[in-house]
Amino acid sequence: MDYLKRYAYLERACMRTLAGWLPGVPEWDAKNEFGLHIWESADAADHLRGRLRELRAHQPERNLSHGLEKVYKELDYAQNTAEVIATVYLVVKKGLLEAYRHHPDITWSEFDNPTVKVTETLIANTEKQVAWAEKFFPTIEANYPGWEAWRDTIAGLLAADGGVSGAE
Repeated sequence: MDYLKRYAYLERACMRTLAGWLPGVPEWDAKNEFGLHIWESADAADHLRGRLRELRAHQPERNLSHGLEKVYKELDYAQNTAEVIATVYLVVKKGLLEAYRHHPDITWSEFDNPTVKVTETLIANTEKQVAWAEKFFPTIEANYPGWEAWRDTIAGLLAADGGVSGAE
C-alpha cells in the first residue's frame, strides 16, 4: 500500500508543478502538452487514490516520508522550462513509468490483481509523456544553461528517499 501512496503523491506533485508553470512557459509546444499532462496526472492520481480507498487507506497522504514531501515541494522551485521538463518528466515521470512496469514484480500479483490492473492502465499515458519529453527536451536545453544542476538535485532527493517506490 505504501507504494501506491507514493505513486499517487508523485503524480499529484507532477500535476501541481505543471499547473503552476503552465501560464509562464514560453514554448507553445510545451504549454500545449503540459495542459494534457496535467489532466492525465490528475486522472492517474485519482485512479491510484481510488484503489487506496478500496484498500481502506482513507488518508493516503498521511505518514509519507519527509523526503518525499521535500521532493513534492522542491519541484516548484524550477527556474525555467528545461528544469521543469528535466525534473517532472525525465526524473519523476520516468521513475513512475519504471515503477508501474515493475509493480507486478513487487506485489503478490495473484492476490493483488486490482492494483496491478490500475498500474498497468497508467503505463501507456506515462510512456507517451516521457517519450514526448525525451523528443522535445533537446530542442530547448541549449536555451537554458545550468538545468543539469536542478535535475541532479531533484534526482538526488528522490534517490535519497528510496526512489519512486521508497525501496530502491
